[in-house]
Amino acid sequence: MLEKLVILAVLVLSHVVNTKRVAILGGGVGGLSAALELVDRGYQVDIYDRQEVFGGKARSIPFKGTGTDGRSDLPAEHVIISNFED
Repeated sequence: MLEKLVILAVLVLSHVVNTKRVAILGGGVGGLSAALELVDRGYQVDIYDRQEVFGGKARSIPFKGTGTDGRSDLPAEHVIISNFED
């Protein structure tokens, strides 16, 4: 629902300022969904997030030192899981 509101706001504002370039604040699921929808509609999208990795509460955290032969480290846990622990 939030990404639909973001898309609607962008469409309205883009007509006011006559631009096809937008900034999305937040690289979580909602921000990424809104960005994808806007790119499909012909907008140039810049996404900004305070974290280095996009995904918000659903991002994975790598377990350092588990990658072998030049491969990436394996995911240790997903942040969304740790948010529900006591």
